[in-house]
Amino acid sequence: MSRLIVAVLALLVLPALVGFAADEPPAPEKAPEKAPEKAPEKAPEKAPEKAPEIPQSDPAALAILDKAIAHQAPEKFTGADAITDFFVRIQAEVWDYRGKEPKKQSVNVSRFLTKKPRRFRSEWRTTGGVLVNGYDGRFFWFADYDAANTKKQAHLLTGNRYEDDRQRIEDERAETEYLIRFFFLGNLRSEKAVFTKKPDETIDAYGEKECFVLHRVNHDGKSTDPALTLWFEKATHELVRAAAHARAKGDRTLRFTFRNDADVQPRVKGVLFPFKMEMHEKSEKVGEYRLLSKATLVEKGISFNSDLDEKLFFPPLDEEEKAKDDEGK
Repeated sequence: MSRLIVAVLALLVLPALVGFAADEPPAPEKAPEKAPEKAPEKAPEKAPEKAPEIPQSDPAALAILDKAIAHQAPEKFTGADAITDFFVRIQAEVWDYRGKEPKKQSVNVSRFLTKKPRRFRSEWRTTGGVLVNGYDGRFFWFADYDAANTKKQAHLLTGNRYEDDRQRIEDERAETEYLIRFFFLGNLRSEKAVFTKKPDETIDAYGEKECFVLHRVNHDGKSTDPALTLWFEKATHELVRAAAHARAKGDRTLRFTFRNDADVQPRVKGVLFPFKMEMHEKSEKVGEYRLLSKATLVEKGISFNSDLDEKLFFPPLDEEEKAKDDEGK
């Protein structure tokens, strides 16, 4: 009997236990494991940019230039140290455009230039006296002399009020450096100077002349080296015109016209220099070329590599003038 009761109880309890077990929530399923994230792929490394290749000069242009160099100066005066100093004296008619009407004045201009260190001096002689401008490597300066060569005044051109005067002297220095390049054509050649030949032209350069035309651009990245256009007379390969083009907004374009004649202007140390010259300028304010000066290079008024006296390039200040300049600095 007791065994029967136990068996019945077992049958009653077992379904309850089974039902209880069935009511429990199922064990949570494990989320599938994520695959490990891939590291972002690196962008392919860029190859280092190559420096732009310098275009090659036109062989026909170089052939014309080489003939011109050989004609102008059979001896070589090229390279960074070839021309250490330069002196030129010219008799000039100069046009002044500062007034309502341009004024012409006859002057005798002497220009002195040293390249190392970079110094400059110009002397403008008229019947009334001599006006001297200079740059000694640190300061621009000015001196004024009467007709008897007695100094009237001298001072440094420092401060804002002399900004235009400093620029005028800097322009003079640049013009003189252009002359050196045109008088010593061999210095125009370099590894990074690219010459191209332009269509031939017939121009008025102290008479009608048929010319080869070359264009020069320097690819050395120097903003101080403007593009040049050069006109060579076909019959002689002599440089009869050159233009230095404006580098940036506000700069001037200068144009030089030369007359060469070996019978009038003998060679100096083997170099054939022109004996007449005109200079024109063009700028934003001046849309057309206007004449700045007509010049005759004075006989025996050219020299180079002559060890110019250093005193030429320093201001002739007396103690009183030095004291005034020191106060104004």
